[in-house]
Amino acid sequence: MVSSLNLAVLVAASTLAVGIAKPLQLSSGIFYSPGRHSQVTKTVIAEDLSLVAQHFSSIRTNSAKFNDISAIAMAASASLRIGVIVDLGVPWLIDSEIQAVCDGVDQYPYTVEAVYVGSESLKNGDIGMYTADQIIGYINEVKKCVKGKVPVGSILRANEWLHVDTADAVAKASDLVGCNIYPFFTPGTEPPIKKLESQWGEC
Repeated sequence: MVSSLNLAVLVAASTLAVGIAKPLQLSSGIFYSPGRHSQVTKTVIAEDLSLVAQHFSSIRTNSAKFNDISAIAMAASASLRIGVIVDLGVPWLIDSEIQAVCDGVDQYPYTVEAVYVGSESLKNGDIGMYTADQIIGYINEVKKCVKGKVPVGSILRANEWLHVDTADAVAKASDLVGCNIYPFFTPGTEPPIKKLESQWGEC
């Protein structure tokens, strides 16, 4: 069962992928992290992804590497597609994250559906660590190495996309964007599903 992996398709916390130039149809996917394991090895990841592949056609990850294991290579070995995030959370690991994406796209171009440079990384109060210019710099670095083989963009919360002026520059530098929606944090008396539907339309 998928629940044994502590995996879930969350209606209450959703990520919408939106093509900037035209709508993009991404495959049916789920977020995956091997963090439940005390030791992350190729064997345990392969076992997890074998189970995921019984129910879904793609995964999204919060980093390009699980320790030093390529998320893209593991997805390819499980015949899954992947929307991979370049993790910007640890500055001194960013170069290795970008290199893992470059190598993965070069070796498995069909496997990679999209590359998201950072997730909720744009500065907005106590959220995010980077300016729009910094994120755009990383987006351009990734675009240079993937050479148009896959779309490249970034993920922000709906709040940032809709209400932070500099988010527009990030969107313009992107081939697609991801929009994280958390209706349970949104004020108001409407049911969470109604809030989700409303924010989904806005994104």
